[in-house]
Amino acid sequence: MLNEPGQGGRRIAVTLDLTWALRRHFDVFAGVARYAAERADWACVVDDFAEDTLGEHGGRGRGAGRGLPYHGVIARVTPGLARVARQRKLPIVNTWLSTPVRDVPSVVPDSAAAGRLLADHLIDRGIRQTICLIRRGDVSERRSAQSVAALMGAADGACQIVAVSQKFARNRERWRQTRAVLEEWIRKSPLPVGV
Repeated sequence: MLNEPGQGGRRIAVTLDLTWALRRHFDVFAGVARYAAERADWACVVDDFAEDTLGEHGGRGRGAGRGLPYHGVIARVTPGLARVARQRKLPIVNTWLSTPVRDVPSVVPDSAAAGRLLADHLIDRGIRQTICLIRRGDVSERRSAQSVAALMGAADGACQIVAVSQKFARNRERWRQTRAVLEEWIRKSPLPVGV
């Protein structure tokens, strides 16, 4: 628990897949922790299994003290977590752009703006040929890559978007396949090239 709530405080579950070594997960967690530290009435509880925790509690009321351990959940919302939260009438906030759940409040990065920053960085350095290697099904990466492609095209450049397996580095063979795709593209491209 990040801090103890004051009188009448709120217990908020935080489920952000912190076991993945992704900066954005840690940044979201840091932002939530900062917000909680500024509020004497908030306590954040890291619960990687909030769906299971909520499923174990039969309360139908709104939040802690009415049969539930939390007043709300901030999470990379999965369909199962969304279903349990709805059943429990518990507010949730999603932080995962690629979630298959479409009808929950979300706070997500501006992927198109991130793509514009990437493209501007490359264009400023005279690079007009790029490849964006993205993971299949990752909405955020696709939006960033589309933004890069649009700006490269406007700068008389080109951008090829190549989607690879979500588990592109899971084992040696998958990594070799991914690397072969990238090496083939670089070999055919005029230098300099941005990746």
